[in-house]
Amino acid sequence: SKDNEKESFELIQEVVIIESAANVEFFFLTTASAQGLIVSDSHQLRLYAFHQHEYTLSCVHSTISSPISCLFYDASYESVFAVTYDGLLEKYDIFELKKQSHSLYLGQEEIIDCVSFMQKNSTRRMNLAIAGNESDTVKILDAETMLCISTLRGHSDIILGLAVHDNKIITASKDTTCRIWDLDTNKCNYVCSGHTAAVTTVCFVSDNFFASGSRDK
Repeated sequence: SKDNEKESFELIQEVVIIESAANVEFFFLTTASAQGLIVSDSHQLRLYAFHQHEYTLSCVHSTISSPISCLFYDASYESVFAVTYDGLLEKYDIFELKKQSHSLYLGQEEIIDCVSFMQKNSTRRMNLAIAGNESDTVKILDAETMLCISTLRGHSDIILGLAVHDNKIITASKDTTCRIWDLDTNKCNYVCSGHTAAVTTVCFVSDNFFASGSRDK
């Protein structure tokens, strides 16, 4: 109907397409921050600022040590974090993409493609949850020493996504399930099934609900 066509057109207007520059081979990853979209390619970080319904290139950081395997924004730090293929965790400000501190070596043999911060509280220090591209486990690292302090085991195939909120962590796996873990006990409380293909991403939408994305058809 005409009403449906109008509604679809209005929704399509919200889609943003960023054309790659001539010297960029392809984009690897992107994340959204308070300042706009941050995109990585084979050798650069690019910040696209949002202004008057348009995204424009604001700044470029071109001294990345190696290609990026994971890119994420943390609002509590007002920073974007990048994990490189050679296992380095790098921190950049979200205004000019300036590197804020020395790189931290995560000390993993496999490529790390899932990382999330776990905020400290009265009983827990600042930690990192990480998963590699060949692993069915999540490792919890002390953010200061980068030493593994615990390992979450239970999935039967590689982990493709993770999300952290308060004392809970959710993992998404190629084994078609999501698991909800208690960070105080490091035990799995729930196994969530229903997908028929690999679960590739997961995120919290509130304290008690999460959303998952899969290769279901």
